[in-house]
Amino acid sequence: MKKSIRILLLVVLVAVFAIILTGKPQSGNPSADVKSDASGIVTRAAGREKTDPELEARRKRSIDLAAQKWYEELLEKYPDMKPVYRDVPDEKNGYLQLLQLAESMEKPPLDDELKDMISGAAGEWDAGKFKAWQSENQWYFDELLRIAELPDRSTKGIAMDRIFGAPARYGSVFGSILRASARVAFENGDQETALRHLKASTAIGDHIVDTEVTSMLGEVISVGIRNSARDLLQVNFLPVLANDPESLSRWNEVVFRNEKPAAEYARVIAGEWNASIRSLILPALLGDPSAVESLPVGEVHDVEELLGSYTRMLQQTAEGIQHSGSDRFDVERATDAFPPAESLVNRTGEESHKVTAEGMLMSLRGLPVAFGKSTTRTAMASAAISILLGEEPPVDPVSGEAFVWNAETRTLSAPGDGEEFEPIVVPGGH
Repeated sequence: MKKSIRILLLVVLVAVFAIILTGKPQSGNPSADVKSDASGIVTRAAGREKTDPELEARRKRSIDLAAQKWYEELLEKYPDMKPVYRDVPDEKNGYLQLLQLAESMEKPPLDDELKDMISGAAGEWDAGKFKAWQSENQWYFDELLRIAELPDRSTKGIAMDRIFGAPARYGSVFGSILRASARVAFENGDQETALRHLKASTAIGDHIVDTEVTSMLGEVISVGIRNSARDLLQVNFLPVLANDPESLSRWNEVVFRNEKPAAEYARVIAGEWNASIRSLILPALLGDPSAVESLPVGEVHDVEELLGSYTRMLQQTAEGIQHSGSDRFDVERATDAFPPAESLVNRTGEESHKVTAEGMLMSLRGLPVAFGKSTTRTAMASAAISILLGEEPPVDPVSGEAFVWNAETRTLSAPGDGEEFEPIVVPGGH
């Protein structure tokens, strides 16, 4: 279908939905309320009151209905991208309840100084400050812990724009609160509570991404939570646990999951497609002001080609990541799937849809490298614990090579030159 015909139909569809929602046309002409500007984006006709909250709410709702219809058509066209939802009861759904907690207006205050301290972003660790906050807000901490320990999670029935929202904004803070409590318990000699609370911290990340539809933003938050748990174990707990293999083994199971990094990131990419298409790209093409502000799509000559190019590029990225197998993370092939920045210059006309699609993907271009570094650091920390436990250490999932162990200096280094990865000094166990 030609772009002009498609946009015209969608413009009419938006107007029809507005009529359905309000029970009457907004004027004698069903299409008088909306028009398509030169970029193909639906905008309100001149002379309408743009600041009327009721009008804008109806318009936004009609755009949302049109976007949903368009999204369902795209799922038929790209069935490999269609989520397979599971039925999880609300009372067991960790994602749903985490979302509700994040959106709640009853969150207790957490000042920036304390937030930076428990996240490790700045300031010296002060257990007393955190314990004072926890004691004052015990009800909230207990609720967060309860949600973190829920057994399952699902995004079924949850609007896509909510998936981009509150859990990602508050996920890091939730993880930091539980992690700080684990540190306090460990320092007080209570390993059982410390284990429980650190496991709950990483479960926050699981709730965010181990669902049918997630996003790259959610994955960034989840990886950050897991990395912070890893660093807490490696830097603060490992010197104490080095000579206690039974306890160390339990901590190892909590912090390091049996991951297949390539398969995980490929799944996240499919989630990113669903979340971004439904909550951002389609609303922007239909003229939702908030979506246009977040994603200025500019001039679009062929909408179908734009969406096709965007889909194919994400599919190629997923294929590149998995090129060397599900246990590997092929950073080079994943990065090759993204266009170089210079390719966006001086390309117009028939290739404009590719330029727009590539522009939308540029913000994701550096993520495979960042995720690859995180994957290597995590495997390296796991290898250090394996050495202490007398087990075969894992290889680097990115290069596929073994980490370098110097028994004399008790240092573990990354394969190759490994200059960007600081060696781990493994405490002396026996």
